[in-house]
Amino acid sequence: MEFGNNELLDMCRMCSLCYKNNETIEENYANKDRETKGVEKKYNILDKCCSIPIIKTSSSDCQYFVTIYNEMLLICFRGTESTTDILKDLNIIRTEFNIPNYNKKQLYVHGGFYSQFNDVHEFINKDILEYLDNDEYKTKTILFTGHSLGGALATLGACYFGVVYPSILINCVTFGSPRVGCNQFIKVFAEHCNNSYRFVNENDPVPSFPSSWRFKHVKGCSWINNDKILNEILPWRFWRFLKNYCLSCVGYGYNALEDHYCANYINNLSDAGF
Repeated sequence: MEFGNNELLDMCRMCSLCYKNNETIEENYANKDRETKGVEKKYNILDKCCSIPIIKTSSSDCQYFVTIYNEMLLICFRGTESTTDILKDLNIIRTEFNIPNYNKKQLYVHGGFYSQFNDVHEFINKDILEYLDNDEYKTKTILFTGHSLGGALATLGACYFGVVYPSILINCVTFGSPRVGCNQFIKVFAEHCNNSYRFVNENDPVPSFPSSWRFKHVKGCSWINNDKILNEILPWRFWRFLKNYCLSCVGYGYNALEDHYCANYINNLSDAGF
């Protein structure tokens, strides 16, 4: 299944929703079918959810929600927000990525990201089994999405469950995701993820980390630049970020981190015609 611009923009809005609290989501979900004449709904992405997206939190502060979107099981991960998240981001030790009944070796990923994913994958598997047992949805499709750290977790999820459920369509859409795994991981991801979309906004610095020497990006990158969607250009994106960062230090008013904000991904995708 190919995704159109509307669906991809919806995923970015889902990622933004994942930063909200459950009280806000529940209140707006309860009112999603209520007419709002002349008033724009605050979280109109909830209109596309067929089940309420309750945010779940693990012991390591990994947060995600599960909902039904266009008959697909949507699993959305929150990005970096807490101190625990930051510490996980900084744990760049490569760790073996263990997948049940999968005998390929030398499958290494970012230790911090894997630690958070490892805390929740059993719970996510229960959600997947419940979805697979539901005869209401004929074509079984799972969609992983996330922004920042959430994008890294979505990438791990798409690879892991793509291997575990080879007969299920697996899709992955990420925004501002850092690098996740080694070359062998990238190959396994490509074999088991049917569709991958990885967006980088302007000079967002996060996708340039951790080092490309030990970690690689998965397929499907699109670069959002000057209201256009372009193919990723490497290694110039890193040097462009470095140049603009240096300019900001001498008073040119450039803030690279703003390009990483989920809200700016939404705005720039919209400006690019999504």
